[in-house]
Amino acid sequence: MAWPAPPSGETQWRIGFLSLARHGKSLVLGPLIDTLNDQGAFASNSANQPLSRVIEANADDDEANFDLALFDLDDDDVHLVVTGSSPATYAALEHRDRNGVKLTKPVVMVVGTPPENLPNGVPHKTKTRPPNLTGIEHHAAEEIKGQASILDAVIQETFKDGSGTPVTLNVAVVVSTSNSAKLLQAGDTLTYLRTHFSRGQQPSVSANMDYIRVEESDTSQDLDVLPPGHRVYQIGSPAALPRLFDRIRRNSHNGVIVVGDQLLGLHRDDVIIAINDLHTHNPELKLPVVFSGTEDVATGGLMCYGPEHERLFKRVGPIIHQVCAKLNGSDPTPLTSIDYIRPSLEDMRVVVNFGTAKGHGVKIPDLTLLSTF
Repeated sequence: MAWPAPPSGETQWRIGFLSLARHGKSLVLGPLIDTLNDQGAFASNSANQPLSRVIEANADDDEANFDLALFDLDDDDVHLVVTGSSPATYAALEHRDRNGVKLTKPVVMVVGTPPENLPNGVPHKTKTRPPNLTGIEHHAAEEIKGQASILDAVIQETFKDGSGTPVTLNVAVVVSTSNSAKLLQAGDTLTYLRTHFSRGQQPSVSANMDYIRVEESDTSQDLDVLPPGHRVYQIGSPAALPRLFDRIRRNSHNGVIVVGDQLLGLHRDDVIIAINDLHTHNPELKLPVVFSGTEDVATGGLMCYGPEHERLFKRVGPIIHQVCAKLNGSDPTPLTSIDYIRPSLEDMRVVVNFGTAKGHGVKIPDLTLLSTF
């Protein structure tokens, strides 16, 4: 199917791409351009130029900078905005309202959490579906259940003592502070673990022990051993990764869930090095770690459960195709006629690095027996 012609009087589509992190271009924009190319978006127009031009803007790893990035896209007079994360989606929806003008340009999110699906208490003005929003819903709910189930199965297999008594999970959830949506997902993961995988574990005495912020400058007194319990460990800088995993070891966690985002993705090698160094310096340690991306496992991570991003990104091109058809008038139906795409189990993948499992002394059961799948 041919790519829709630009609006009357114009020769080229201007598609804005908004991300939180500087490296969003390599993680999301590259696959996005590939799928747009497959759809014919860059075919030559009458002036022998590409039919579409993608203009990138990012918030330089700070959500406070989204307005500036969006003003840049305003200056380029983009026809629509594609967002590479949930924070970018919320910023795009609220940008014009904050500045006195209602946003009418379409917003297409690449794997984001629609505002109407946010729980009460999460700061966002819109609690109903904005008429200018479409795209792919985030996979957090499926990811949380799958990661917890896989980690539980691996922990039971690795630490079983022959008595038949289930091993009590004591899980550390790792998340960066740079992405508000991922912080929300980390909290949901903590709640899910406590609801389904506590096995008599007592709740924390203080809420201050539920969320631990780890800094590179932490000193020895910050490393007091905490009572057993699932916890969220927040990290603001990759330089704190060695301190983070050492603190997880000191608190005797027997499993880790890494809530991946663009910041931790950029420093994926540093995460894997910190985990490997921890095992090297503590030969008796066996610490199963589950990630969300296959890239983490390819780099040396133990295992992952999460979306096959390439598969999801390929589904964005047709959505943008439909949006452009509505903008040029060839499709008179409203944007809300394009349903959100919800990732299914077919979009999720389990990948295990058996070399890492052997090196870390972790035993992998038959994961196909899990009810999650």
